[in-house]
Parts: sequence; C-alpha cells; structure tokens
Amino acid sequence: MVFHVLNRGVGRMRLFLKDGDFEAFERIVEKTLEICPMRICAYCLMSNHWHLVLWPERHRDLGRFMQKLTITHVRNWQVAPIACLSGCRRHTRHRRPACLLRLTPP
Repeated sequence: MVFHVLNRGVGRMRLFLKDGDFEAFERIVEKTLEICPMRICAYCLMSNHWHLVLWPERHRDLGRFMQKLTITHVRNWQVAPIACLSGCRRHTRHRRPACLLRLTPP
C-alpha cells in the first residue's frame, strides 16, 4: 500500500528558511533511509511543509521511518543557529537567548 504523508509547521511557520535547509532535510532523509529502509515514490518540499509518497515493504516500516525522520529533523532544526534582533548567532532556536532578553523592554 502507498501512503501520502505530510508535515506542516505549527501555525504554518516556515520549516525551511534558506536553500541549505532544504538540502539538510534531504540529507536527513538519506540518513534515515540507511537506518529504516523505505521506498520513496515522490516528494515535494515547500517552505512551510513537505509531502512524501511512501511505499513501505512491511507493516511497521512506515511508523519507524516517519518517527526517525521527523524527530531527527526537529532536533536538527532546534539546534541550528539563528540570528536574533541584535545580530548575534551564538544561540539556538530552543533557548531564549540573553541578548533577546536584553532587547525586550520591561
């Protein structure tokens, strides 16, 4: 059986901000395939969501593949450096940086 799966950012938030983000996701898919084999019939990546058409060989393959893929993607996204309002790139998405705290009015 073939499945159409998708993942969308919360509130349609952008998942991919630059070309390198799309390429990083494709590398995550490749690494996931090494651990959890899956037949990928088609895929489409857009800035705020992605679609995959998957054809698992066994019953439990779909769940294993999707779990590994999405967890790896989220973890990589959370630790990617971001630029804050002050222009620094020292912190990551999962922490509220001190530089933002300094810029926030009382």
